[in-house]
Amino acid sequence: MLDTNDRYLREVTVGESPTEKGATRKTGFTISVGSEIMAILALATDMNDLKTRLAKIVVGMSKSNQPITADDLVSVIPNFAFTYLTSPFMLFANLF
Repeated sequence: MLDTNDRYLREVTVGESPTEKGATRKTGFTISVGSEIMAILALATDMNDLKTRLAKIVVGMSKSNQPITADDLVSVIPNFAFTYLTSPFMLFANLF
């Protein structure tokens, strides 16, 4: 069990034990979108809390350098969206 902010795991130094004799190296974990959402799922206290936390995820930046959150991406057709270059595409999600 590890109780830490997952962002700290993006860069870690290993091999600092005296038995490693100075053979330290930097490494880290890649935090993917799926793991961010799974962390939110694990921390949510109820369905409303889950929806609130998911809505606050920053998914990109606007042309005026303002954060775009998941809550900003509400669309009329939930599986239809546009790329940054305004090309339409379909979203598909599946359980893994």
